[in-house]
Amino acid sequence: MNRRANIVALLAALAFLPQLLAFRADKKPLNIKTAMTKLKDGLKAIETNAADPKKHPQCLSGVLDLEDAVNGAKLSDPPLAGKQAKEERAAYVRDYRKAMIELQKDLLDLEAAVLDGDAEKIKAACDKVGSAQNAGHSKFNPRK
Repeated sequence: MNRRANIVALLAALAFLPQLLAFRADKKPLNIKTAMTKLKDGLKAIETNAADPKKHPQCLSGVLDLEDAVNGAKLSDPPLAGKQAKEERAAYVRDYRKAMIELQKDLLDLEAAVLDGDAEKIKAACDKVGSAQNAGHSKFNPRK
């Protein structure tokens, strides 16, 4: 009986596979500059509104927008990828993507802090996101 349930579950999952693949195919890289501007501005708005519990729904919406922006930027190559030596480019892009994954984790922590409604946790999570953003800029888009 358990085997039959597993087969039914597998067939049901396979039925949704085309829709899932079509959804992922629609995801396009987001311009990194646009995404990082959204991150900077959104983070500032969340920090400003964190102390007011009535504004936490706004904060939550802002965090979700930041998560979307970072996910879109993660699908792009970093600005200096084309300037890397051919044999180093793949590793450079991989490192960028891993850094973006860490940033996404920090944003999930921020989302949890907003859901908890704890202004101190929100501030700490915002600081962590800001630090991750600065570290990423230092490595992948340093100022001249």
